[in-house]
Amino acid sequence: MWDFASSRGIRGFSIALALFLTIALSISLTGAMAQTNTTITVQPTSVNYEARYNRIAFDFSAGQNMEITKITVVNSGSATFSSPNRFSEFSVNRQITSPTPFTSAGRSLTSNFTQPLKVTATDTLTLKWAVTRGIPNAGNLKVTIEGKITENLKPQSWAGNDTNGAFLLTATQGNSPTLTFTRTIDTDGTLAGYIEATSQFQNGYDVDGGKQSVLKIYDPQGHVLVTVQNVPGSQEVQPISGVDQPSNNWGGVRFKLPSEIKVPAGSRIEATVPYGFRNSTVTSPDIKSPTGPGKFTINFQKASNFQKPNQSGYFCLALVGDGPVSGFKLAPNSDEQRKITGIKGVVLVADGGSGAQTSVPGPFKIDYSPEDQTGSAYVRFPQAMTADQDTAMCVVLSFDANVDMTQNVGDHFTFAAERNLFPGETPRVMDPEQGWDTPTVANPKPVPRCGQNIAIVMDASNSVIVKQGVDAMSDAASNIVKALTGTATSIGVYNFGSNGTRFEDAKLPSTSIQDEEGANKVLTAIGKYNSNMKLPGSYTSVGQGATNWEGALKNIEDFNKQNPTSKYDVVYFLTDGYPTFSDSTPRGGAEDASAGMVHVSDVKYAKQAADRVKQQGTRIQPVLINVRKDFTEPTAKDSTAVFKEKSTYKAAIEAYRQAYGSMPAHLFLPWAQSQENTFVRDVLNRQDADIYTVGDRTLLGQGFGDPLASKRDPQPQPDNTRVVLNERDWSTWAVGERGPLQMGDVIAANGDSILATTFGDLKRVLAEVALASCAGTVTLMKSVIDAEENPVPSETLAGWEFKAHTPGGNFLVAQDDSRTNETSDITDESGSVTFHIETDNPSANPEVQITESKRNGYSLFRQTSASKAANARCSINYLDGQPAQEIEVNDVGDEGNQDFQVSVKPGAVVICKVVNQKEPENGFFRVDKVDMDGKPLDDARFEVWQASGPGTERQGTGPVWKTGDESKIKLAPGKYLLIETQAPRGYSLLPEAIQFEIVAENGQQIIKLPNAGNAVFVLNSGSDESVSQGFGTYMQVADVQMGTLPKTGGGGIALWVVLGLLLVGAGWLAVGRREAKALH
Repeated sequence: MWDFASSRGIRGFSIALALFLTIALSISLTGAMAQTNTTITVQPTSVNYEARYNRIAFDFSAGQNMEITKITVVNSGSATFSSPNRFSEFSVNRQITSPTPFTSAGRSLTSNFTQPLKVTATDTLTLKWAVTRGIPNAGNLKVTIEGKITENLKPQSWAGNDTNGAFLLTATQGNSPTLTFTRTIDTDGTLAGYIEATSQFQNGYDVDGGKQSVLKIYDPQGHVLVTVQNVPGSQEVQPISGVDQPSNNWGGVRFKLPSEIKVPAGSRIEATVPYGFRNSTVTSPDIKSPTGPGKFTINFQKASNFQKPNQSGYFCLALVGDGPVSGFKLAPNSDEQRKITGIKGVVLVADGGSGAQTSVPGPFKIDYSPEDQTGSAYVRFPQAMTADQDTAMCVVLSFDANVDMTQNVGDHFTFAAERNLFPGETPRVMDPEQGWDTPTVANPKPVPRCGQNIAIVMDASNSVIVKQGVDAMSDAASNIVKALTGTATSIGVYNFGSNGTRFEDAKLPSTSIQDEEGANKVLTAIGKYNSNMKLPGSYTSVGQGATNWEGALKNIEDFNKQNPTSKYDVVYFLTDGYPTFSDSTPRGGAEDASAGMVHVSDVKYAKQAADRVKQQGTRIQPVLINVRKDFTEPTAKDSTAVFKEKSTYKAAIEAYRQAYGSMPAHLFLPWAQSQENTFVRDVLNRQDADIYTVGDRTLLGQGFGDPLASKRDPQPQPDNTRVVLNERDWSTWAVGERGPLQMGDVIAANGDSILATTFGDLKRVLAEVALASCAGTVTLMKSVIDAEENPVPSETLAGWEFKAHTPGGNFLVAQDDSRTNETSDITDESGSVTFHIETDNPSANPEVQITESKRNGYSLFRQTSASKAANARCSINYLDGQPAQEIEVNDVGDEGNQDFQVSVKPGAVVICKVVNQKEPENGFFRVDKVDMDGKPLDDARFEVWQASGPGTERQGTGPVWKTGDESKIKLAPGKYLLIETQAPRGYSLLPEAIQFEIVAENGQQIIKLPNAGNAVFVLNSGSDESVSQGFGTYMQVADVQMGTLPKTGGGGIALWVVLGLLLVGAGWLAVGRREAKALH
């Protein structure tokens, strides 16, 4: 508990102020005037009749400082003076002088002074004399004063002030010097106890103990309510010590009031106290006493309508900032009704409240709030007090209230110290340059293609952690990856906080997700973002969790520079906040990496980086998260500085000075660390922070920030009235407010930004925009394999033509955006081609038939799904995050065609993998002639001719192969005729040509035979595995002995067919085994 005993001293006089008032208000007494034989005629102000001695009394004034030598009174009425007039009496200011002889003659009375009588212009002169008959009327009397005008000793005045308001001390000199204290009561109340009037005497002057001191209290109309008078030392009037003169117990008087006196507002208190130097007159202009206003102390309790009036107490608060303290603003800190009635003292305590105490000297200039805004007061000190940032200030005050506040004054009151923060330095307001927030490069249009190069940039600032948005952010990004896996899409993953990249291990440049391996790499990077953000140290780290839009966009710019042929098509910029930090310097407000306020520079640098990215051809798609659409956040000027902690105050000031070479024009002071990483607007509205205009009288205290209601700078003096920010004017410390979409458009283009009002809504919102080019599509992914079913990297995937057909109607979108039932397109470099589906019924699932234009040397590879083999393998990816599902594929047309058909959902992505197998090179061919036991026969010779379409007629002018060409001639896939031209000795020729077809299948050549005709003589056929290089086919042909068969082409073929069948039936098994053994 601090000791406030010394605080009573603050009620003392200010010597400097008193000296000023003495110089300003006093009249020089040098150069006194003197005249002789002066006669002044005056008229008495009143006439009174006294029964005692039957005499008349009247008052008059000389109106000049004089030495009176003669007074003559003439009565024009009927009253006559007695003679001799032995009951005559003369007094000055009600003090009787020595008897003065009067001579009378009927209606006149004359007094000659043996010694000149010195009087002042304001002295009241009273004459009393006896009358013989009649009572004279004041209007019938004329007084003639003869004498000399003496020195012009004009009264001096000093203005004083105390807790009860202003008062005035007027000191007169002359034969009867007096001190007259006056004050007017400005409110209804009660006077009780004592009233003290004390002076600052010097040179031996003090209260005159032989003369009466008089106290009068007048009502507002001038009627006397109470009179207290007597000589000092009496019961009614007691002498007391003077101001700062404890040893002089005659420095003033204390009047004892007879009772409590209720006085209305406008009442006047007047105390007249005679003084002198050992009871002598005061006529010298050099006395210089008194020297100041003294004290005029009243025990006054203001009338109150409160249930608990006349309370008092104190409370203390730590001061904010550095610089001299010139006063403070006192204001309510609770909703209880109260009215401040006085400031009794102010104490400064060093070392945060535990060090030396310094009482602030008075008197204070106090401006109380109007009656309709009770509970506040503006207090100014006579002179500024030195106080550093570790000083506490304690205020002792009196007040009325409806509840007892004396035990917890600080819960009901607060104050802000008035400080000159930067003496001798001029703050500079920095208005932004023109166009600082206007994009100069158009945002590229969305690419209408499924299969783009996408960058997903995720906000890694602390606000995402606090608002539990980490999972929502990573889930939304992962959903895009999963939905587009299998398409020709590539995705890069980035994150940003105070730096352009907060977590390096969660950063991944563009990676293809056509296959699961690439998709898993992207998903791993997103998972790293999630796990890093959830580390305990991520939120508590200092200088990592700000929002640096510029740094994030520079990552995209750098990638595009390094990969000019594969730049990003689009950036999905996911953020829950506005830019509060930047790579470029100087930064707004000279903020550090823990910045939380949006400054002009933060926005400007982000816009400039975005313009460079757009110039490279990359579209920026801002997605603002977890912000209301109608929310607005101010953008502070760069001259608005933020001071988060008192301990960093001086360091922040020095950082600003280094950055800008001047002092900040406005200060943002948070009073408590926000646990929600909320916007500046919300913090201000909750009164958790204030904005202050920097000047020589800046009020620093919680709740005393600029009201910002005036479109001028500097702002008017603050008060404690709070209004919501959207009703305020931003022309001083900020450049206006922006909603989330407006801020996003700064890095894109007007109207391009989209909003997810909650983190829970992010997945849907991001999917709608990121998957729009793939929704309701059939994407064909072309790949080529070799005979061993391995990918062929050297194959060109561009240029493969596909035709799409919707049998049920015009559901295909043509290149001119019209609707059709048939269209075609070719694959791009990645082997991808997309057909867009559009229906009038959102629930319709149209059938889409796909036909590939066949290429020579390639065959469609049939793929086996869980249910069956087909010409393609298709899956459906849903945009709402459902797992991808394999769907049924139906081949269309006859065997050997390259058509297939799938059902398409308008709001989903159908991805079909179409694999072509590269047909093998033309293969070698051989024929083996065997007997019925499967033994090879020598000397047989054959020819191979190309066959006609049906395969029964020879084509061309000669054979394409003949015996002896086994290692020389390669046959391409196609239809052929095998003709025997020479039979082994003892054997006959084949009765007819054998029809066969060489077919490429699953990377090899095979032989297909018809089900009838001479095919019965073919014991075995297929791929020739004896060929060491390339491919080959073979055929084993059986023969019979000569004479049993006609010549080739003769009649009786049916019989030989039967015999052939018998031959096959008898020797098939054995021959097949021998042949297999021979081939292996």
